[in-house]
Amino acid sequence: MSKTPVKKNTRWQKLQDLPLRIVKFFKGMWSEVKKITWLTPKELLRHTGVVFGLVAIMALIFWAGDSIFGALTSLIL
Repeated sequence: MSKTPVKKNTRWQKLQDLPLRIVKFFKGMWSEVKKITWLTPKELLRHTGVVFGLVAIMALIFWAGDSIFGALTSLIL
């Protein structure tokens, strides 16, 4: 009855496998990046405009609310 040696995953073995694991990680990452559907420049410009517009609207809402509550606070105090 022969026993086959059990391969132990020691720290040294993990350290030796590190370069291969890094390469495997970047290959997997690159294959996922290829699957991304990127925006066209026109779509990117449109989405950026929407974000800037919504930020400006929210800034005006917060400014108006702050001004109103500031005026009410100064009347009370």
